[in-house]
Amino acid sequence: MTVVVRVLTKYVKGFESFSKDRVLQHIPRCAIPKGYVTEQFPLCATTIEEATVHGNLLFHDDIYVTQLRWLIEELSKYAIPSINDQLTNSWIHSGQSLCSRDSTACRECHGLRSRAVTGVGAGSVWKSG
Repeated sequence: MTVVVRVLTKYVKGFESFSKDRVLQHIPRCAIPKGYVTEQFPLCATTIEEATVHGNLLFHDDIYVTQLRWLIEELSKYAIPSINDQLTNSWIHSGQSLCSRDSTACRECHGLRSRAVTGVGAGSVWKSG
């Protein structure tokens, strides 16, 4: 509906006055508090070949332990969302199987909660708490 209203108010003569009408404006459902700033964790480029199960494990270790400097004990407490393509999810699941006898949940990769999504690039990391 909002797309139709936007097109009408932009391209059809006589509808311009409706472009600022409050009834036709989008209502924010979960407004972000004023002054809120999203916490971000920029990552460096890496030369690790992540196109294998082993390389994928090394890549995650590089991101979370080396670059972001999170402790293994800290990582074991969190579920880490990982939105990937199906192949990357397969590497993560294979890595979880390979490391299943490891001593910590983080090294077992159980913290990674992967989901397959098409058309989404990597580069975003976030932590819930």
